[in-house]
Amino acid sequence: MIEEQLLKQYKIESQKLLEYGFRKEKSSYIWKKDLNSDLYVIFTIEHNILKTDVYEKMSGEKYLPFYIKEAEGTYLAELKIKIEKIRKEWIKSCFKSFDVKGQILSYVKEKYKTIPEYSWEEFPDYFTLKTQKSYKWYGLVMNISIERLGLKGDHIVDAMNLKNQPDKVQSLIDYKTIFPAYHMNKKYWFTILLNKETDMELLKQLIDESFRLVEK
Repeated sequence: MIEEQLLKQYKIESQKLLEYGFRKEKSSYIWKKDLNSDLYVIFTIEHNILKTDVYEKMSGEKYLPFYIKEAEGTYLAELKIKIEKIRKEWIKSCFKSFDVKGQILSYVKEKYKTIPEYSWEEFPDYFTLKTQKSYKWYGLVMNISIERLGLKGDHIVDAMNLKNQPDKVQSLIDYKTIFPAYHMNKKYWFTILLNKETDMELLKQLIDESFRLVEK
């Protein structure tokens, strides 16, 4: 079972993985752990993509109910809970979290005394950043499908809309980390992905430019 997004907000700490019990094979890190007397799990990490597989000890074959979305039952439910607990333990021990949204909130609070506003019940994770003087938006943080940015996939990503001069907006867009604004005027606004690859110094600079432009 491949889980491409689970580790997107984390940076791998290789030595800690090895100390935890993972072994390195080329570009992959692999760890095997018994779940009970009948099953074991193998976690495989490659390029921050996690693959979780469950096998039967007796036959060495994959435990098929684990891979069937429609499969139900107390045994399977308890098994998945156990795997999730194990997974959370080694992620916490071996990966460094990148809380980009948290860094944004700390930065704007300290520099501009901005308190985020959560304005939409249907989008509880969206929040706006407003200037104190004009009380206008200078930033919008949201989570959207990556398809909304023109990229392949159906997973959800964190992103931020910021304002700038039209010529600067066009020069910033690279269709990799910065895109035409989602759901806002594309002449003056752009959307930047928020993940572990985010250049925080650049992001802070763009936040400052958006604030100054809106406040002016």
